Amino acid sequence: MYFVAIFILMAAGAIMFLIGLLGCCGALQESPCMLGTFFIFLLVIFAAEITGGVWAWMYKDEVNKIIEVQVTKMVKDEYGASKSVENTIDAVQHDLHCCGALQPSDWAHSRLNSKDKSAVEVGISKTLGFYTLPATCCKNKNPEICEIQRKIKFAGQVFDGIYNEGCIPRLQRYFEENMIIMIGIGIGIGVIQVLGLIFSISLCCALRNE
Repeated sequence: MYFVAIFILMAAGAIMFLIGLLGCCGALQESPCMLGTFFIFLLVIFAAEITGGVWAWMYKDEVNKIIEVQVTKMVKDEYGASKSVENTIDAVQHDLHCCGALQPSDWAHSRLNSKDKSAVEVGISKTLGFYTLPATCCKNKNPEICEIQRKIKFAGQVFDGIYNEGCIPRLQRYFEENMIIMIGIGIGIGVIQVLGLIFSISLCCALRNE
């Protein structure tokens, strides 16, 4: 799911670049055909963005649930197995000051606490009753202090030096706090696209009339 999202974004960016290039070439060469094609593609993209935005707003609870399931899977099953996932989770925890999907204890039964360990080592850890958090869960970036604080007892309380909030609620709050900015950016992009539609069809009609 993580890699699918990346590939979709990369493909969308490449398509947008090609469509923009088509519009530029059409304007420079004064080609009604290229400008008309650019108009159609841009109109389809604009309609898809509006549809996607409305759908995401109407089904935001379902979208949040999908995000929750995916982030939990990344924390428990994919962290340590994929370097890109590991880097992503570490970046989110470091930048948003959070730990785990919903809470730090999500790491207790994660792949992190079984990778590169023998069955004996895993058994000893469980017998002693502790699990290890990623270093990015530490508030204090001193390696020695962090190394002590990120070893948590299964039934124990998380140290004050560890971020107590999960990344999913933190992400949700981050989007809520920046909703106005994101809406403003979306409106700005929409206005630019509408202007592109108007100018391209106007130029196309003017060239055809000549």
